[in-house]
Amino acid sequence: MDQDSRKLFGGAIEATIPSRFIDVSDFRPVPDHQEVFSDEAAGQSIIIEIVEYSKTGEECPARFYFNDLAAMNGAIEWEETSESEELAVSDSVPRLGGSGLVPAATRVFCVKGAMLVDRKRSQHAEGHQHRVQVVLGVIRLPDKDTDVLLSLNTPSEEPAERGYSLFLEILASFHIADWSLFG
Repeated sequence: MDQDSRKLFGGAIEATIPSRFIDVSDFRPVPDHQEVFSDEAAGQSIIIEIVEYSKTGEECPARFYFNDLAAMNGAIEWEETSESEELAVSDSVPRLGGSGLVPAATRVFCVKGAMLVDRKRSQHAEGHQHRVQVVLGVIRLPDKDTDVLLSLNTPSEEPAERGYSLFLEILASFHIADWSLFG
């Protein structure tokens, strides 16, 4: 699979994303706090989002953001298909700080789930409901008052492990090149 190192948020963050994913900002507006990539042929999308650190979901941040994402997408129904889990920073995002130090309070969480969404809300509306698999990761940077969200959406017809493997590859390549992005 062809991979491209992508510069995100003006080069402050880098991640390796398969070249089959196109940068959505090339053809439609994307909010400044998001980077969105899409593979129309596979029906997959990758969204990287920088948000303010949320104490609301402190106990289980991946679950909190998964439920928030479902609500924002107007999901008709949603469920977690795995327990939210904390991943070891050194294993899940080994390149996070590059040669610099990663703040000690940094934590990484992940949850897998499924959502039933209505395509009528979509720009490419076909007017029917479809189920998508979602893998959502949260890189918590409390010292920077920031949560970085990484989500991969895959049609439910695809094997769940294929999406999860791709998610883990992208997460492992994640690198913050310029920490001043977070203030």
